[in-house]
Amino acid sequence: MVKLDSRASWKPPIERRKEVLDLADRLEDLGTFPDQVKRLRCCGLIWTVAHSGQRNLPCNQRFCPLCRPRWRQREFRKWWPKIASISGQQGEVVALTLTRPLRSGTLVEQKTALRKAAARLFHRQPWKGASGFINQVGILLVVEIGTEGPHNGLPHLHLLVVGLEPGLALAAAQWLRDTWLEVNPDASPLGQDFSLCSGPKGFGAWLNYILKGFTIAPTWSDERLEAMLEALTDGSHRLTSSGLLSPRKGKPRSTAKARLKTHQAASVEVSFGHEGIDTSRQ
Repeated sequence: MVKLDSRASWKPPIERRKEVLDLADRLEDLGTFPDQVKRLRCCGLIWTVAHSGQRNLPCNQRFCPLCRPRWRQREFRKWWPKIASISGQQGEVVALTLTRPLRSGTLVEQKTALRKAAARLFHRQPWKGASGFINQVGILLVVEIGTEGPHNGLPHLHLLVVGLEPGLALAAAQWLRDTWLEVNPDASPLGQDFSLCSGPKGFGAWLNYILKGFTIAPTWSDERLEAMLEALTDGSHRLTSSGLLSPRKGKPRSTAKARLKTHQAASVEVSFGHEGIDTSRQ
């Protein structure tokens, strides 16, 4: 069973509240992010709301230790049934990671350029057109900035590719990887990775992973904190969808909609059997 927070009100854990205050103190020392500091200090406090009594109101910042798990759970609830409805019994889901070497410029500029480079992929053939991938697969895309390991400080892309029929998602993922290497000749083939997800549990684990959000540590240097905060407050880190996961207005995807209705009728709750995926984890 997927462990999702179904409580009527959001009650922040005490330990995470302490993490929020520690982060707020550290950012206040920098003196360059007063609005973010104010929102962190107010996050999780009890407020009296008209017609609904007292509530713990979040700050809704993706790097907030309190709001990050909450956002992760909400997005998981939103996208899991959509992916399941498209992949159905015969389709497939592929997880894809695309990277390229660090370029000159600030972290904000590098992250924005990376997202624009990814967007250009979806304006090429064979993605577009009546017989293109746009009508056969769906994609979730998120830009992530690594904080450890080989991707430390490196903006990179995570994608989930969902296909209606066997082989479609894998073909689309391979085309995306090959095209990415073609338009980024300095990128290493070893840095591009895709994995075929095995069933709902497999793509559920990958969906949970790409929704992990951003972690900021108070122990980081002033320079690293400022660069990361600037990159997280420019708005380009949002999760985006394409293809079947983002139906065009006026052109409903009848197949995807039919599968979504079938899935919702057959399943009252999100479940992976006896082995669950805990979306509340950091």
